[in-house]
Amino acid sequence: MTVSIVVPVVDEAARIVEALRRLRRDFPECELVVV
Repeated sequence: MTVSIVVPVVDEAARIVEALRRLRRDFPECELVVV
């Protein structure tokens, strides 16, 4: 089973990199979808 995490972003350039790193660290098997 695949679990996806949808991350809605608007004007989040200053924070998105760290947020994605943390999500990848905490949920390594999940698919991240940034919209």
